[in-house]
Amino acid sequence: STFNNAGGDNLWSNAANWSAGIPTDNTAKITVDADLTVDSDKTVAQIKMAGTGSAASVTITATNDATLTITGVGVTQPIQNNKKSSSFIFDLPVVFDSDGETETLRLNSGGDETSGFANITFSSSLTLYDPLTVSGVNKNHDLNLNGSLLGSANLIFATKTQANFGTAYDGSSYEGTLTVAGGGEATNNQVTIISNVADDGTFLRSESLLNVINEGVSITVNGANTLKGNISLGDNDPVLTINTNQSTVGTVTMGAGTLTLIVPESLTELAFADNSSSDWGTGSLVITGAGNNEISFGTDASGLTEAQLALISLNGSTPVINTSGQLSTSSVLISTFNNAGGDNLWSNAANWSAGIPTDNTAKITVDADLTVD
Repeated sequence: STFNNAGGDNLWSNAANWSAGIPTDNTAKITVDADLTVDSDKTVAQIKMAGTGSAASVTITATNDATLTITGVGVTQPIQNNKKSSSFIFDLPVVFDSDGETETLRLNSGGDETSGFANITFSSSLTLYDPLTVSGVNKNHDLNLNGSLLGSANLIFATKTQANFGTAYDGSSYEGTLTVAGGGEATNNQVTIISNVADDGTFLRSESLLNVINEGVSITVNGANTLKGNISLGDNDPVLTINTNQSTVGTVTMGAGTLTLIVPESLTELAFADNSSSDWGTGSLVITGAGNNEISFGTDASGLTEAQLALISLNGSTPVINTSGQLSTSSVLISTFNNAGGDNLWSNAANWSAGIPTDNTAKITVDADLTVD
């Protein structure tokens, strides 16, 4: 049945609002063409926006503390947005319970920069009792998670997924794994994950895992002290950009992959847990943008093994670890002259982002007038 709001009150319980009457079975497949208010607990197999007919923005809300449960029975894509440049918004508690089957949340249409990208947005809570895979027909879409993620089943980001974790996102009670299964080496298939979780909130909770099992993922963390869990990359090469201080990041595990870690000059602290017992295989950690003593592992010099230190590149140089677990380089190979010290002198360490270059192979960027003295 299709919800078209012909009755005018947006209520699920009004038969006049449905093309073929109120769905009466847990295996129902429904299309929502207008804003819908769920006024008692409901269970369906599939819910979707149509490619035609549906309004450009459809919001599902609830009264009476109602919950919408989606099962995926008899379908492979239980949640769909099929309309270009549209918003399919779930502003009520949603439960995904597929009796053990892995199903797909699918964005079957995208959009463009002018008219906007198609999106599926969860503004209240999403509870995963079974694994849910996310994928898109192209990369011109957004999966927006703006409420709580709950349950213990994995959320799997497949090919072309563009996922955004909003300022109000709360992953503190989520016991599943965020899994990057899509991407591949082709740029058009890349998975992008952006966390805008507010400072001191939870993007990835302590002891939880961001598990990268395929190539081609870019992960950006913008909120301070929101990345608290562990990262596993296997033989893959993810790019992790952390734009604000993080005080309690977990561990890193890898096989033969390379984790590229990019931080801004403004960052002063990125503290990982003691990684000395973590398996780093033959992989590598390539860090750019960080100054000396800003990245740390544990709280003392045993936070990394000698073998792990040898796998790290800090601004192009193999670092050392001090008695507080902080990394630094014995030579400065990459630095930006920003004249923060105010006297324009090469010899003033305060004028450099990562200290005065100390090697003849140094690569420097000059952002202000410079006096070579």
